[in-house]
Amino acid sequence: MLFFFACGELLGLREVEDPDVNIGSTWIPATQGEILFSNLESVFEGRNKEYYLYNFYENDSSAQNTSFKFIASPTAQIKYSDKFIDWTLQNEYSWFSGLLSQVAADSVLSLEFTTIQLVTDYGDSLKYYTEYLIKANHSQTSISRIFSGNSYFILIRDPLNYWRILNWEDFNSSGDPDWSVLKAQF
Repeated sequence: MLFFFACGELLGLREVEDPDVNIGSTWIPATQGEILFSNLESVFEGRNKEYYLYNFYENDSSAQNTSFKFIASPTAQIKYSDKFIDWTLQNEYSWFSGLLSQVAADSVLSLEFTTIQLVTDYGDSLKYYTEYLIKANHSQTSISRIFSGNSYFILIRDPLNYWRILNWEDFNSSGDPDWSVLKAQF
């Protein structure tokens, strides 16, 4: 018994710590399309770039010949034409990481889907129309902090049967810059 006490001293046992919990940073398996949009809202609130990527379909060797595709809004395609050529999941990760680095932890960063409408259920894929509002109190003074527009998303099931974004087409629908413009800035 003395041996166990001595080992505890030698190994430097420490007090139990509370887990690091980030309440806004949860990801729920998207067994329904609407859950995916809730997850996107949550990763903005929780500022979790790893969970952000969980929402996107990543092709692997066993999957059909499909890969993620993002089509920027017509306005952004004209203004930032070089930025959106062959947009990949790495680009998704990079822009979101860049945004997170420019928004202080105590500042506003939110995504709200004000409309989520299932347009077509193809059986193996879903097409959604959404309207969104993004508030990002970032440190760049020359860039808007409010972004709004609408998007069409095509979701497909991954090998675990969770819905993921395969195609995303963004549009500007107001006087505010849209999500594509936000991506181009970061």
